[in-house]
Amino acid sequence: MEPKIIVVDSYNFSRKTTVRLLEDLSFTVVGEANSIQKTQKLINTSHCNMCLVDMTGIEFTRTLKERNKHLGIILTSFLTLEGLKIDAILAGVSDNLEKPLNKSDLEKSIYYLQQIITMKD
Repeated sequence: MEPKIIVVDSYNFSRKTTVRLLEDLSFTVVGEANSIQKTQKLINTSHCNMCLVDMTGIEFTRTLKERNKHLGIILTSFLTLEGLKIDAILAGVSDNLEKPLNKSDLEKSIYYLQQIITMKD
């Protein structure tokens, strides 16, 4: 199954940078959002299977997983605090990447998540 990704970040610059990075890696970005409402609308209309979400969105992530149990979520953050990583895992995050995003790490994370999603289907 091909990754179909939504990029979620409240900061326009971060969102656009992430989209460009994903497109450079030849991944399909099906949308961008800066709120739970926009994200949920995109999920409902785009048939995405992954979201890249900024770390400030732990509650946001928890809500997404409650509504979309099979959605793969990769959290991105400038923060590397272990406590936040644990909270993210408990919220249903599949992987966590530190910003600024490294192209190789991002690619590995998406392929890893793609394998998990494929095994669940």
